[in-house]
Formats: sequence, structure tokens, C-alpha cells
Amino acid sequence: MIKTLNAIRLAKAKFHTKRRLTILSLITSGLLFGVLIATIVIANGVVTSLDRFIKEVGGKRYQVAINANIPTNKIIDKFNNPSHRTIDEVRSFETQYRAAKSKQYQAQGLKYDPGEDAPALKFDEFSNKSEPTKYQVTIDHSSSITKQLFSREYERWAKSATNKTANLIATAKKYGSTGYYPSPNSDLFYKFIDTKLVVDGKEELKDWVDNKLIYDDNPISSAHYIGAAGKLTDKYITYHGRLKGVPVVIPAAHLAKKFAGRLGVSPQPPADDQARVDWLKQIKTKASGFTYQICHRNKVEQDILTKIQQARNELAGTDSKDSNGSNANKLKTAWVPTDGAGLYYRLPTTPCGDITIIADKRTAEQKAEQDKQNLLKQRQGEPILPYHQLITMQVVGVSNESNTQDDNGKDLIGIGKSILAARPFFNNMALIPVNLYSRLPTKQKLDNIVGEKPDILDTLDLPDQLAKQFPYGLLEFATAQQAHRFMTEQTTTEQRASDSSKPYVAEQYGVNFLVLDELARQLRQTITIVAAIIAGLAIIIIWTTISRIISESRQETAVYRAIGAKRRDITLIYLVYALMLAILTIIIAGIIGMGISVAIDQVFAPKLTAIARSSVSIIGGSSQIKLFAIDESTLAQLALVNLSIIVVALIASIQPIISNTHRSPASDLRAE
Repeated sequence: MIKTLNAIRLAKAKFHTKRRLTILSLITSGLLFGVLIATIVIANGVVTSLDRFIKEVGGKRYQVAINANIPTNKIIDKFNNPSHRTIDEVRSFETQYRAAKSKQYQAQGLKYDPGEDAPALKFDEFSNKSEPTKYQVTIDHSSSITKQLFSREYERWAKSATNKTANLIATAKKYGSTGYYPSPNSDLFYKFIDTKLVVDGKEELKDWVDNKLIYDDNPISSAHYIGAAGKLTDKYITYHGRLKGVPVVIPAAHLAKKFAGRLGVSPQPPADDQARVDWLKQIKTKASGFTYQICHRNKVEQDILTKIQQARNELAGTDSKDSNGSNANKLKTAWVPTDGAGLYYRLPTTPCGDITIIADKRTAEQKAEQDKQNLLKQRQGEPILPYHQLITMQVVGVSNESNTQDDNGKDLIGIGKSILAARPFFNNMALIPVNLYSRLPTKQKLDNIVGEKPDILDTLDLPDQLAKQFPYGLLEFATAQQAHRFMTEQTTTEQRASDSSKPYVAEQYGVNFLVLDELARQLRQTITIVAAIIAGLAIIIIWTTISRIISESRQETAVYRAIGAKRRDITLIYLVYALMLAILTIIIAGIIGMGISVAIDQVFAPKLTAIARSSVSIIGGSSQIKLFAIDESTLAQLALVNLSIIVVALIASIQPIISNTHRSPASDLRAE
């Protein structure tokens, strides 16, 4: 019987007798398995890194922006092309509306003027002229009566609606939802646009009502502020000192664009990805605790300033047409601010100061008319007294929400950036953390600020009070799979909402985690296929090499048999040889695979990290793209590869061993 040590020595001897074939086999199979190992390591590194980025941007949460799918077209469709019956219904509603309002005014000792409300129906010049005159009409959507009529229709629909906030919360829990955060968080405030930025200690009094600002995507200019739950803003908070004003979280790009000079940063992000990351960090650091002021003036004061500007423009126009030049210097010297209707003012000399009446030269008729207008405004709940407030805003955090990725989609890297890019749910608004706002002294709060109709109501197309019964906010899930399943089964997209029966409209919030999750899944599938192909080629090479070497060793087998070696001794020699060949293959493959992985990681990882951080606008994040990442999953896959090499080598040797050991030694020696 041959001892194990001797079997090892004899197996090593075979490496010398079949040196060329053995070396060729080791190099080829080692290279193939090395590529396989590198593929596994790099792919797992990419998937793991992307998962870290998703969790960092989302605060380790998977969030879905969601609102109710309101079938507006179905609810009020009958009013778009009204039938005779619908027109009669509208007229009946208008009669009831005016009667109820008249009775309400009488109870207050007032007289209702029908002119306060425009008719719900107006003449339609494109109507069928063969119809009776009373039916040649269409709905006037601007009428307050029409709005009340639509409110009634929505209320009727809402009674049986099954997609209210309570329904959503109950349904989402079945899919593993960990929370729902309405936006805005409370009735505290939604947004307001009746403010102007105070620049360098000065307030711009002209063009106070500037409709362009309403559509400005910079929330600082347009004064788009929205209350948000602490859980949605905590990840952005950088300032933890004493509050000096209303706390606000603002997108980095908008801060830089508006306050580049004061912050000492570039107003535009650099093109280079790493430079962009450094730029974001710089904004985060310098903007923490930064304060700025805005001035709020209510509609009464806005109207005054608008009338003063109109009167000034008219006088300027008169001056330019006066050939004698008699009025040439009025604007520079003697002109006193006036509304053009007898009231003269002293304009404020400090930001957000008082607009003071210094003379009242109105006629009795003008005063009576003004009193009448004020009474009408009071009835409609509008303010009649001037009000202004200088507000200090303090930046307590810098968000990563921005849709200013101009270079996305131009090439493969650009497409990748657009996939990673953060998706702003709040439509580029500045966020006021409700938990921090509640700590402010009363005098610093915005309780007297009256904003325009909240975006939530415009989005849902519902009357104010009714809209609050329906969801508009963020759902949170523990995994991307839970979020994906919920969105697939319960929601539709905004583009398909009108034609869909799904109860909710939703999109991903933060990053495209569903796309990335699907990308990771497909990457794993691709790796599996590629790995199978590479492994198959390597296995064929190992199998062929071992089978050939052992098959061609018939004479050696005959010699072993002739000197008294038993079949099990010969089997041991060849199995040891196959095992040694497998181990050498594993070592070579490991060196090649790890070398490739480290080299690729060193060359590409820093660039990919910068691209990922700049795309999702991670500000000061710690996540990195690591292409060389060894975790439990990677180790398990590598162990499986190594085990497969050993198993294949041993199995490949069995058939030729059996064939050789059962041949006649004499015939094999004669053949030699």
C-alpha cells in the first residue's frame, strides 16, 4: 500500500512529466476563473454601494410621494358640454344659492347685491343657434356660484370615496408601510407668496405684485414655503443653535443662486463631479445658521403700492409729452406719493416700514365708495386694514432636492446620473420643519401671514375642507420590494391618472430606488449568466486536461500495477494530482481576480463616487462606490466557485482512473 505522502510525491512528479499541458491548463482555467471572481467581486461591490447611496439619500427609508386619484373628469364632466337638463339644474342651483345668501345677509342687517356673484352661465357664441335662447349658454368657471356647484358635486362623490387618508393608511400597512407623512404637516401654514426678499437692507417697493415670481422655481424669490414633518427634514438639519428666525431647509442650488455673494460660493455648480461635491459641502457649511429677511405686506398694502406706482407712471408719461417742460421735475422734487384717488402717503424709509397717510383729499363721494368697497370685502372675508411684517428666515439645513441636472441624459454617464438624481417631492419649495417652528416665540411666527390657496388643494382639484380628507404626502416602506409591490397594485402615474381606476397617484421620492433595485436585480441575473458561461468554459478546460493527462498515463499505471500497487493506491495518486491541479487553479484565479478587482477599484471608484454623490446631491455624505467589496454574500459566492473547481477536478478524474486501473498491465507495457 502506497502511503499518502508518497502519493503526493508521485502526483507532483506528474506535473513534470506533463509540464506543458499542465501549465497551459493552469493559465487558461486560472485566467477564466480569475475573470469570474473579478466579475463577482465588482458586481457585488456596485450593488452594495448603490444600496448604501439609496439608504443615505432616503434616510434608510424608501419613500413614495402619493396623493389621491380624484376622477375630476367623471365628477364634473356633465358641465363641460351641458345638456338641457344640466343647464336647468345649474339655474336651479343658482336660484337657491342667491336666496340663501340673501337670507344670510338679512340676518346680519345687510342687503345682498346680486352683482357680487357673476352668473354661473354665460352666453356661448359657438352654441347651436337653433336651440332656444336660454340653452345657448355654457358654464362660467370663474363664477363663485359655479365653484360652489362643483363643491357640491365633489361632496356627493366624496361620501362614497374609498381613497381617503384613512383608507390609504390601512391599505399601505398591509404592504408593510412604516408611516405616512402628510404634506403639509398641519394647518399651520401651506405657502405664502405675499413677501419680498430684503436685499442689502433695502425693500423694493415697486412691482410689488410681480406675477413672474409666482412661477419662479427658486423658493426664496417666490416665497414658496411649506411645513414639513420632522422625519422628512431631520436628515438635512445642520444647525442646532438658538433660533434667530423661522427655520427653513432650502435646496443647495437655490441658496447658491440667490446668496452666492454673501455665502462666498459660486452661483452655479461646477461641471466636474468631484468639484460639485466639494461645492455642495461648502454650501452646507457656510449656509448653516445663515439668516435673511423677507417682508410681508397684505393685499391692502399691496394695492396701495400698486396704485402709487400707477399714478407715478401716469405722471411720468405726462412729463414726457409736455413740450414746455413745465412738469419736467415733478417726479424729482414736488411729487408726493398718491394713489391717484385723493390719498397721499409717506413711503417707508426702512425695510418693511409703515406706509403712512399724510393727507386725505378725497371727495365725499369717493369716501362713500371706498366705505362700500370695504364693506363688500368684509362680507367676503377679505382684509381692509393694512398689515406688514418683517420676517427673519434662518437656514437650518440644506436639502439635496433639485431638478437642475442640466447634463443628464446626454450620454451613458448622463443617463446614469438621471437615474440616481434626487426627485423633489415638494416642487422645489423651501421646507419649514414643523418641530423646530413650534419652538419659536409667538412674535416670530407667521400666524398673521395669509397665503394663497395651498398647492395640495390645487393638485387634488377639491374644495378646501374636502381636500383635507384625502392623502397628499409621503408613504414610507422598509424595503424597495414593499414599495414596488404597493405602487404596482395600488397606484398609477400622474400621466395616466385620468384613465386609471387605481385609487392613488404615486411616484418615487428621493432617488429612483425602484429603478436601482431593478437594475441590481438584472445585474445579478446578468452576472449569473456570465458566470455560468465563464465557469462552463473553465470547467471544460479542467475536465479535458485532467481526463487527457490521466488517460495518457496508462503506461505509468501499468508500472504501478507491475510493482505491486493496488487499484486504490493508483486512484489515490491521481486524485491527489487532480486536487493539486484544482488548488493551483484556485490560487492563480484568486490572484488574477483580486488583482483585476483592486486595479479597477483604484482607477474607477473615486470617479464613480463623485458622479453618484453629485447626482443625488449628497452633501457631506459618507457613502462611497467600492468596486472591491468583500462581504458575506461575496465570500459565499467565491467559496462556491472554489468548491466547484475542486469538485469538477475530482469528478473529471474518475472515469479515466477507472478505465486505466481496469486495463491489463501487460498489454499497456507491451504497447510502450
